Amino acid sequence: MAVRRLSLWSVIQLDEPVLWFRPDDHAWGVKAVNACFRGVKRAKKALHVCQGNYNPDPAAHHGLRVFPSEFEAILPVMQGAEVDLVLMAFAGLKETDISALKDFPKDKMLGVGAVDVQDHRVETAAQVARTIRRVLQYVPARRLFVCPDCGLNHLPRPVAFGKLQAMVKGAGLVRRALAGKRP
Repeated sequence: MAVRRLSLWSVIQLDEPVLWFRPDDHAWGVKAVNACFRGVKRAKKALHVCQGNYNPDPAAHHGLRVFPSEFEAILPVMQGAEVDLVLMAFAGLKETDISALKDFPKDKMLGVGAVDVQDHRVETAAQVARTIRRVLQYVPARRLFVCPDCGLNHLPRPVAFGKLQAMVKGAGLVRRALAGKRP
């Protein structure tokens, strides 16, 4: 797996929480996203397209999931947004059909959300690797990087740290497997 080294200060990320579910708002939403990044020249522009919101009340449930939502529904936003990176949740989607990723824009990188931030259980490296491999069926490794589904700020620190460790180990499993397949 190609490793893109981006410094901490070289990426500006915009989180977009609702366009996935509002097709009538795609046109003006894309204009708004592009306006936010207008003039950015010395940083990678990243767009996180969200599929749900976390409910901070653990008594209610671990999270409020709006998905499943079809991947085709967000493609117009990904195609129209003038960004370098698109970040998406995959770990929390389980068996959702992601075949629409075959139409993922060829000029963009994809951040594979490989740990579910709405679940306090820490994934194994094998589970993370399985998530990455699902996406690799549609988007080549040179255009992928691994990240959490969303922010980890609402998780207990040991859980967040465990998820980050699993993410690194799972990405390493995939990277080593891909390196072993090269002639």
